[in-house]
Amino acid sequence: MTLQEIINQTNDYIAHYTTGGSIELEQKIRAINRAIEYIESKLGLPSNERVFDFDLITGKNYYDLPTDFREPIDLVFADDAKNTKDNEFEYVPASEIIKKLGHITLVNRFSITYFNGKKQILVFSKETGVKFLIESFRYLTGLTAENDLTNLSIDNIDNVVAFDIDTTASSQTFGALKKTPIASFNLSSQIRRGNLFFRSNIFLASKEFTSINLRFGSSATDYWEMLTDKDINGNPFSALKWNEILWDFRQATKTGNPDPTSITFFSIIFHENANFTTSTGFKIRDLYLEEPIPMKLIYYSLIKGTNFDGTQNKIFLDETNDIVGFGNFTPELIHPVALEAATYLVPQLRKDQQYWSLYDVKAKEILNEIGKMYPRKRRINYGSIKFGR
Repeated sequence: MTLQEIINQTNDYIAHYTTGGSIELEQKIRAINRAIEYIESKLGLPSNERVFDFDLITGKNYYDLPTDFREPIDLVFADDAKNTKDNEFEYVPASEIIKKLGHITLVNRFSITYFNGKKQILVFSKETGVKFLIESFRYLTGLTAENDLTNLSIDNIDNVVAFDIDTTASSQTFGALKKTPIASFNLSSQIRRGNLFFRSNIFLASKEFTSINLRFGSSATDYWEMLTDKDINGNPFSALKWNEILWDFRQATKTGNPDPTSITFFSIIFHENANFTTSTGFKIRDLYLEEPIPMKLIYYSLIKGTNFDGTQNKIFLDETNDIVGFGNFTPELIHPVALEAATYLVPQLRKDQQYWSLYDVKAKEILNEIGKMYPRKRRINYGSIKFGR
């Protein structure tokens, strides 16, 4: 079914109230898009269901959602063996999760938030990924300060490595904390799977960094390097507080030919931005390697269809030959959509008893039948929803 077919049906419904040329095509397209959104929100159509894959990482609670996300259906583990009754995820208001962040949980919960100015899923899980401690930063053994990083010491309060970053210490605009040698370890199996993260906790005396990089490898000329310019939850670095930092190996660049079976060093590199000034009192603790837990969020999508050859998903149908998604499953929805679009285009239809008789009989009958076949699988209670006037 194409968008043009719905335009034609809409024209039929408004024919007695206006000539086809008195309403611009763009107006009809906008009205039909709004009508599709309204009608689809009442049903659980297979054409609206999508799956979002992401990695659950210990300590990371916020995950960006795809732009087409509309409403959650379910959150499950990718490994079905984990999807037991005791491991089910419960949907709760985001405020309920935020109250408990930082504490141990015995149940799995999730919510949808816009707290950080974007659509995100907020996850609070009792499950944790596999972690391996690479360095605790409790001792100075094997650590060296390079370039602008200076004054390595042990902080007496937190009992962790402390350091300063001095812009006059070198001609470079970065400071590096290097550990070598380290107990050689084998990353070949994790790298082959590609599901690998590194994380650390750093007290930043300044937030003025373009990025904080992690470099590791088998020699000074053979290594991988990852960078981040945000904390673990995607927020900008914060000064004078602990920042949990996450590096994603999938975004690593490779130099030379590092040997994953014999990792012998790592460096944490602080790249200063133009606002950075000499700062003292940095601290660091625990560098972990972590294999996360693969997750699947099943959700209702805002995607309404595709372009004419099916190569591009579209949230807004704007070409008359665009393919309408529901046409593959429930082509009879053309009537409720066209009837609804007609009321947007010709508001006086709302006062026409004959029109509303048609609306009540045809639209509601079709929606009731389709609703029985494809009921909305709703995790969020929006209260009572009525179709019609």
